[in-house]
Amino acid sequence: MPFLDIGTWVKSREPLPGTFLVVALYDTTEKQNKFYELLEFNKFFTKQDRWYHVARRFNLPTDVKDSYEFSIYIWNKSKNDFLMDDVEFELSKS
Repeated sequence: MPFLDIGTWVKSREPLPGTFLVVALYDTTEKQNKFYELLEFNKFFTKQDRWYHVARRFNLPTDVKDSYEFSIYIWNKSKNDFLMDDVEFELSKS
C-alpha cells in the first residue's frame, strides 16, 4: 500500500483549533475527491510558544490514476497566526 510521510515543526503563541494539514487526491475526470484526510495541529501542542514536531503517515489508495491531482496544504479555519518550518514529505510505494 502506498503511503505519504509528512513532518514539520510548528510554533504558536495560542492554541490552534481548526488548523489542519490536508492531504487530498482529486479525480479531475470524475470531478470528485478520492482521498481526503486531515492532520490537526492542536493535538500536538501542550504549551504555547514552543516548537513542536507535527508528523503523520497517510495510507494512500492503491488505485491511483493519472487523472488524480495530489494536494498538500494548510487549512487555517481559525485564522490564528503560527510559524511553520522544515516541512518534509516522502511518498513511498510500500
